[in-house]
Amino acid sequence: VLLEGDVNEQTASVVARRIIDSLHDPLPLAGTRVRARASIGIALSSPGDTAEELLKKADVAMYRAKAQGKGDIAMFDPQLEREINEKIKLDSLLRGGLHAKEFVMHYQPIVDTQRGQITGVEALVRWNHPVRGLVGPDDFIHHTEESGLILPLGNWILESACEQAAKWQTIGPIDVSINISVRQLQKPGIVNDVMAIVGASGLDTRRLILEITESAILEDVEGTIVLLNQFKEHGIRIALDDFGTGYSSLKYLRDLPVDILKIDRAFLGSLDEGERDRWFVTAINQLGRSLELTTVAEGVENWRQLILMRDLRVDRVQGYLFSRPVDTAKVTVLLQTGVFDVAPVVPLPVVLRA
Repeated sequence: VLLEGDVNEQTASVVARRIIDSLHDPLPLAGTRVRARASIGIALSSPGDTAEELLKKADVAMYRAKAQGKGDIAMFDPQLEREINEKIKLDSLLRGGLHAKEFVMHYQPIVDTQRGQITGVEALVRWNHPVRGLVGPDDFIHHTEESGLILPLGNWILESACEQAAKWQTIGPIDVSINISVRQLQKPGIVNDVMAIVGASGLDTRRLILEITESAILEDVEGTIVLLNQFKEHGIRIALDDFGTGYSSLKYLRDLPVDILKIDRAFLGSLDEGERDRWFVTAINQLGRSLELTTVAEGVENWRQLILMRDLRVDRVQGYLFSRPVDTAKVTVLLQTGVFDVAPVVPLPVVLRA
């Protein structure tokens, strides 16, 4: 939409809002009624702008409006363009890194609170950047989800983690937990893709746990339930990650075919600040146990937290107290010995019986 004449940000916004409002009413389509939403980007021309440059700026602003939740408007600003260019650059680097095999897997042990034994590991991807060194997922995973790169990267993570977990079965029945994103769940044929990867690795499906977040479920509750049931038919278990930090619904939790409830680290990190978070952890754990789910507390970083989780009868824990996410060689030693690099350095079962 081109507005000519004496146009400023306010008048452009009024027109944009009027367009959005005009689309609010349902439209008849193929015998039904649908609602359409518009995301509108606004750019004001500057001296010397060509039509192509003005349209590009409006397009950049439109994607900001989409990111704000759709059905909204956004104004173009130079910082926004710089952010877009940075995303384009990051996308190119990530795709190149995947092709050059710059990604590596690290694993964090998950420990039984009562027996002190490692029951499994969580698989966590790292980017071995040629300049920055080892880069954590917080710096790139969100972008891979936005760009769609999570699909090939997610397949690589599944392949790598399942192949390694199959090798660890000579040590014992070690579970491997792998995070699955919204984009992966939405991919047609995801169940067949996962089963093909697991089958090629030789891993027993009963040793595989797929971790999903509440936000992933809320994208499509009914569709997600169908998918998760299909995974479970093959023996794969499902963990609900970061429970308690999203828009939790007891109805969804009742209906979801999950096996494991992971208590978010945010509740453990502030246990010293009062009783409130302790009661939250207690309530989440009791809820999980009443639904016959295995409970796992994330972010255990000191002995006091470990003892509290044991006393509350949380089933399993993971955190820096035992080990940071480490490479394959280091976690293999942990699986073989059960000795953690903590002070005092003693086998965990001895500590738990003390």
